[in-house]
Amino acid sequence: LGIPCLYEDQGMYVNGIEGFGRYFAEVKKRASNVGVCADSGNIMFVDETPAPFFEAFKDDIKHVHMKDYLWKEGPESPGKYWLPTRGGHWLRPVLTGDGVIDLKACMDVLKSIGYDGPLALELDHPEPFEEGVRQAIKHLRQYF
Repeated sequence: LGIPCLYEDQGMYVNGIEGFGRYFAEVKKRASNVGVCADSGNIMFVDETPAPFFEAFKDDIKHVHMKDYLWKEGPESPGKYWLPTRGGHWLRPVLTGDGVIDLKACMDVLKSIGYDGPLALELDHPEPFEEGVRQAIKHLRQYF
C-alpha cells in the first residue's frame, strides 16, 4: 500500500543495539518500506545510551522521540516514578535537559546525517506538561 512502517526499540527484549539490530535486520529482509523511530529514552531500559543507538541506525532513522531520565544504581526502588532497567538499575522520567541523556550527542548524530524529519517530545515526567514542553524546546533548539 506504500505506507512506511517504523520500528522503535522497546522494553527489555526488542531493545539495545544488538537485540534491536537483529530484529530490524529481519524486518528489512521482508520489506523495503521500513525505518527506525529513534528514541532517546527507551535504550536506557537496557542500560545503554542513546547516541550510539542513533549512530548504529542512522541510515534508517525516519522519526525521533526525545525524552530524558535520571539514572540510579541499586537493587531497591528509589520511590515513586522510578522504573526498573534490565540490569537492575532505575530510571525516572524528568524534564528534558534535567536528566542524564546526552541530548547534544543525539542531536549531533542527527545533524551529521542531515536529518530533517519529525522530532516528537515524549513527556512522561510527573512535572506539569506545559513546563516540560517549554524546557524541551529550549534545550533541543540549542543543539539543533
